Amino acid sequence: MKFTYSLLIVMVMSLLACQNDSKENASSDNAQTSAVQKPVNSGTVPVRPSAPKNVVNNQSTAKVNWMSIEEAVKANEKNPKPILVDVYTDWCGWCKVMDRKTFTNPEVQAFIEENFHAVKFNAEQRDPVEFNGKTYEFVPGGRRGHNRLAAYLLNGRLGYPSFAFLNSDYEHLQITVGYKNPDQFMAEMKKAISKNM
Repeated sequence: MKFTYSLLIVMVMSLLACQNDSKENASSDNAQTSAVQKPVNSGTVPVRPSAPKNVVNNQSTAKVNWMSIEEAVKANEKNPKPILVDVYTDWCGWCKVMDRKTFTNPEVQAFIEENFHAVKFNAEQRDPVEFNGKTYEFVPGGRRGHNRLAAYLLNGRLGYPSFAFLNSDYEHLQITVGYKNPDQFMAEMKKAISKNM
Protein backbone atom coordinates (compact mmCIF):
# COMPACT_ATOMS: atom_id res chain seq x y z
CA MET A 1 0.00 0.00 0.00
CA LYS A 2 2.82 2.40 0.88
CA PHE A 3 4.55 1.59 -2.41
CA THR A 4 1.38 2.33 -4.41
CA TYR A 5 0.89 5.62 -2.57
CA SER A 6 4.53 6.61 -3.18
CA LEU A 7 4.26 5.69 -6.85
CA LEU A 8 1.11 7.79 -7.18
CA ILE A 9 2.86 10.80 -5.62
CA VAL A 10 5.83 10.46 -8.00
CA MET A 11 3.49 10.26 -11.02
CA VAL A 12 1.55 13.37 -9.95
CA MET A 13 4.78 15.31 -9.34
CA SER A 14 6.09 14.31 -12.80
CA LEU A 15 2.87 15.41 -14.44
CA LEU A 16 2.96 18.77 -12.67
CA ALA A 17 6.59 19.28 -13.67
CA CYS A 18 5.72 18.65 -17.34
CA GLN A 19 2.81 21.09 -17.20
CA ASN A 20 4.93 23.77 -15.53
CA ASP A 21 7.62 23.30 -18.17
CA SER A 22 5.08 23.83 -20.97
CA LYS A 23 3.65 26.91 -19.24
CA GLU A 24 7.12 28.39 -18.67
CA ASN A 25 8.02 27.81 -22.31
CA ALA A 26 4.76 29.38 -23.49
CA SER A 27 5.15 32.44 -21.24
CA SER A 28 8.78 32.81 -22.32
CA ASP A 29 7.62 32.80 -25.92
CA ASN A 30 4.73 35.22 -25.33
CA ALA A 31 7.22 37.74 -24.01
CA GLN A 32 9.09 37.45 -27.29
CA THR A 33 6.21 37.20 -29.76
CA SER A 34 7.45 40.11 -31.84
CA ALA A 35 10.86 38.45 -32.16
CA VAL A 36 9.25 35.29 -33.51
CA GLN A 37 7.96 37.12 -36.53
CA LYS A 38 11.20 38.91 -37.40
CA PRO A 39 14.28 37.42 -39.00
CA VAL A 40 16.82 36.91 -36.25
CA ASN A 41 19.82 35.59 -38.15
CA SER A 42 22.39 38.32 -38.61
CA GLY A 43 24.44 36.08 -40.90
CA THR A 44 26.89 35.12 -38.17
CA VAL A 45 25.12 31.91 -37.11
CA PRO A 46 25.05 29.16 -39.73
CA VAL A 47 21.59 27.79 -40.35
CA ARG A 48 21.46 24.00 -40.48
CA PRO A 49 18.52 21.97 -41.77
CA SER A 50 16.26 20.43 -39.16
CA ALA A 51 16.86 16.71 -39.54
CA PRO A 52 13.96 14.36 -38.92
CA LYS A 53 16.33 11.40 -39.13
CA ASN A 54 17.10 12.00 -35.43
CA VAL A 55 13.49 11.25 -34.47
CA VAL A 56 13.10 8.61 -31.78
CA ASN A 57 11.10 5.63 -33.11
CA ASN A 58 11.60 6.76 -36.72
CA GLN A 59 11.88 3.11 -37.78
CA SER A 60 8.29 2.51 -36.66
CA THR A 61 7.01 5.20 -39.03
CA ALA A 62 8.96 4.09 -42.10
CA LYS A 63 5.91 4.26 -44.39
CA VAL A 64 5.36 7.96 -43.69
CA ASN A 65 7.85 10.04 -45.63
CA TRP A 66 8.88 12.31 -42.73
CA MET A 67 10.90 15.33 -43.85
CA SER A 68 12.63 18.28 -42.29
CA ILE A 69 10.82 21.59 -42.67
CA GLU A 70 13.37 22.64 -45.29
CA GLU A 71 12.77 19.45 -47.30
CA ALA A 72 9.02 20.02 -47.13
CA VAL A 73 9.43 23.55 -48.49
CA LYS A 74 11.43 22.18 -51.45
CA ALA A 75 8.86 19.42 -52.05
CA ASN A 76 6.07 22.00 -51.86
CA GLU A 77 7.73 24.07 -54.60
CA LYS A 78 7.56 21.08 -56.95
CA ASN A 79 4.22 19.67 -55.74
CA PRO A 80 2.13 22.16 -53.72
CA LYS A 81 -0.01 20.58 -51.03
CA PRO A 82 -0.72 21.16 -47.33
CA ILE A 83 1.99 20.53 -44.77
CA LEU A 84 1.48 18.48 -41.61
CA VAL A 85 4.03 19.30 -38.89
CA ASP A 86 4.34 16.87 -35.98
CA VAL A 87 5.84 19.05 -33.20
CA TYR A 88 7.40 16.70 -30.65
CA THR A 89 10.12 16.47 -28.00
CA ASP A 90 12.45 13.59 -27.18
CA TRP A 91 11.06 13.30 -23.63
CA CYS A 92 7.36 13.30 -24.63
CA GLY A 93 5.84 9.89 -23.87
CA TRP A 94 2.62 10.52 -25.80
CA CYS A 95 4.66 11.55 -28.85
CA LYS A 96 6.23 8.08 -28.81
CA VAL A 97 2.81 6.46 -28.43
CA MET A 98 1.64 8.40 -31.52
CA ASP A 99 4.67 7.06 -33.41
CA ARG A 100 3.93 3.48 -32.33
CA LYS A 101 0.14 3.39 -32.56
CA THR A 102 -1.15 6.14 -34.84
CA PHE A 103 1.55 6.70 -37.44
CA THR A 104 1.92 2.96 -38.04
CA ASN A 105 -1.75 2.66 -39.01
CA PRO A 106 -1.93 1.93 -42.77
CA GLU A 107 -4.98 4.17 -43.31
CA VAL A 108 -3.28 7.09 -41.53
CA GLN A 109 -0.05 6.51 -43.48
CA ALA A 110 -1.84 6.41 -46.83
CA PHE A 111 -3.86 9.56 -46.08
CA ILE A 112 -0.74 11.47 -45.02
CA GLU A 113 1.21 10.40 -48.10
CA GLU A 114 -1.62 11.33 -50.45
CA ASN A 115 -2.57 14.68 -48.92
CA PHE A 116 0.39 16.21 -47.07
CA HIS A 117 4.08 16.88 -46.97
CA ALA A 118 4.81 15.38 -43.54
CA VAL A 119 7.32 17.06 -41.20
CA LYS A 120 8.74 15.93 -37.85
CA PHE A 121 9.99 18.93 -35.89
CA ASN A 122 11.72 18.70 -32.51
CA ALA A 123 10.42 21.70 -30.54
CA GLU A 124 13.68 21.79 -28.56
CA GLN A 125 15.99 21.82 -31.58
CA ARG A 126 18.93 24.07 -30.82
CA ASP A 127 20.09 24.72 -34.39
CA PRO A 128 18.56 27.72 -36.18
CA VAL A 129 15.91 26.84 -38.78
CA GLU A 130 15.03 28.71 -41.98
CA PHE A 131 11.34 28.76 -42.81
CA ASN A 132 9.32 31.00 -45.11
CA GLY A 133 11.99 33.69 -45.33
CA LYS A 134 12.72 33.86 -41.60
CA THR A 135 15.26 32.32 -39.26
CA TYR A 136 14.02 30.77 -36.04
CA GLU A 137 16.49 30.19 -33.23
CA PHE A 138 16.56 28.33 -29.94
CA VAL A 139 15.31 30.24 -26.90
CA PRO A 140 16.54 29.07 -23.49
CA GLY A 141 13.86 29.05 -20.83
CA GLY A 142 12.02 26.83 -18.44
CA ARG A 143 13.75 23.51 -18.00
CA ARG A 144 14.70 22.94 -21.61
CA GLY A 145 13.89 25.91 -23.85
CA HIS A 146 12.39 25.71 -27.34
CA ASN A 147 12.99 26.67 -30.93
CA ARG A 148 10.97 29.72 -31.95
CA LEU A 149 9.63 27.86 -34.96
CA ALA A 150 7.72 25.54 -32.60
CA ALA A 151 6.15 28.60 -30.94
CA TYR A 152 5.25 30.05 -34.34
CA LEU A 153 3.74 26.79 -35.59
CA LEU A 154 1.67 26.35 -32.41
CA ASN A 155 0.67 30.01 -31.97
CA GLY A 156 2.71 30.24 -28.78
CA ARG A 157 0.98 27.34 -27.01
CA LEU A 158 3.68 24.78 -26.45
CA GLY A 159 2.42 21.32 -25.56
CA TYR A 160 3.36 17.94 -26.95
CA PRO A 161 2.46 16.25 -29.10
CA SER A 162 0.94 19.00 -31.22
CA PHE A 163 0.25 19.12 -34.93
CA ALA A 164 0.25 22.20 -37.14
CA PHE A 165 -1.57 21.95 -40.44
CA LEU A 166 -0.42 24.58 -42.96
CA ASN A 167 -1.65 25.25 -46.47
CA SER A 168 0.77 25.31 -49.39
CA ASP A 169 1.31 29.06 -48.77
CA TYR A 170 2.41 28.22 -45.18
CA GLU A 171 -0.68 29.74 -43.58
CA HIS A 172 -2.26 27.98 -40.60
CA LEU A 173 -5.24 25.75 -41.34
CA GLN A 174 -5.52 24.38 -37.81
CA ILE A 175 -3.58 23.22 -34.77
CA THR A 176 -4.35 19.94 -33.01
CA VAL A 177 -3.02 19.25 -29.52
CA GLY A 178 -2.50 15.98 -27.69
CA TYR A 179 -2.45 12.28 -28.39
CA LYS A 180 -4.88 11.09 -31.05
CA ASN A 181 -5.66 7.48 -31.88
CA PRO A 182 -5.85 6.60 -35.60
CA ASP A 183 -9.58 7.38 -35.95
CA GLN A 184 -9.25 10.70 -34.13
CA PHE A 185 -6.21 11.70 -36.18
CA MET A 186 -7.94 10.77 -39.44
CA ALA A 187 -10.80 13.09 -38.47
CA GLU A 188 -8.34 15.92 -37.70
CA MET A 189 -6.56 15.48 -41.04
CA LYS A 190 -9.84 15.44 -42.98
CA LYS A 191 -10.93 18.59 -41.17
CA ALA A 192 -7.67 20.32 -42.16
CA ILE A 193 -8.08 19.24 -45.80
CA SER A 194 -11.65 20.58 -45.86
CA LYS A 195 -10.35 23.97 -44.65
CA ASN A 196 -7.80 23.96 -47.47
CA MET A 197 -10.46 23.78 -50.22
